[in-house]
Amino acid sequence: MKRTFALPRDNKLKSIVTISELFNEGKSQFTYPIKMVYSIKPSSGRLLSFKVAVSVPKKLFKKAVDRNTLKRRLRESVRLNQASLHEICQSANISLDFMLIFVGKEMTDYQQIDKAVRSLFEKLTRNVQ
Repeated sequence: MKRTFALPRDNKLKSIVTISELFNEGKSQFTYPIKMVYSIKPSSGRLLSFKVAVSVPKKLFKKAVDRNTLKRRLRESVRLNQASLHEICQSANISLDFMLIFVGKEMTDYQQIDKAVRSLFEKLTRNVQ
């Protein structure tokens, strides 16, 4: 039985080379408290349309518990809103690599993070079209 809302391991951005290219050549969008750095490439025929990484700086959140909580909230928001990403990538025939960086200075509840992620995805949709 396949889970439809799962965020598969293949959708995680892990390559150091790809991440460094993302920061060197990628574009960025910002909606408080999240900054998104993304790179759009023509689809290479791969089934997966996007790869994502999340980051919460240790400089802002000293406790690992707080960093991990925020990263879980970011990943959960991406997981629940991934349908819009698939639509963007399929309609434009592109593959998308992006990283979400939490830049707020205090702990934020899930609703605010989810709202910011949806807003970033809408901005991304406008930029792609």
